[in-house]
Amino acid sequence: MDFPNTASRAFVPVSAPQGTGMRAALTTADMPNLLRRLQISRELNLPRQWAARHRRVTEILVGGDPYELATLTCELRRWNNERGLPDLDRQAFRRAIRLLEQEVRGLEDQYAQDVQRLLDHAWNETPA
Repeated sequence: MDFPNTASRAFVPVSAPQGTGMRAALTTADMPNLLRRLQISRELNLPRQWAARHRRVTEILVGGDPYELATLTCELRRWNNERGLPDLDRQAFRRAIRLLEQEVRGLEDQYAQDVQRLLDHAWNETPA
C-alpha cells in the first residue's frame, strides 16, 4: 500500500489483514447508520469524573471504530451545546470530528454529504 504525497509504504498480509488491526473502509451503505449515530446517539454514558472519562475517550479515539467515534462526537457535541467543553474534552471532540472526516472523505452520496455537513457544523458550533 502506498501513501499519497509520501515515499512511505505499508505492507499488509493479504490473507489476514485483521491481525494488523486494519478493517475495510466505510462505504456509502454505511453512511445512514453513521449519520444516525451522529444525530441522535445516546448509547455512550461517559463518566463525569475527568480521569475516568479521559481514559474512556482515549480508548475510543485510539480504537478508531467509526461508529464509536460518531457516538462520542454526538455526546461531546451535546455537552458542548449544553455547557461548553473543557480544553481536553474539546480537543477530543475535534479529534473525533477529524477522524470521521477522514472516514467519509471521497464518498459522494447524499448521506456522506450530510455527514460532512454535520461535522462541519459541529466543528464551528459555539456553546449557547
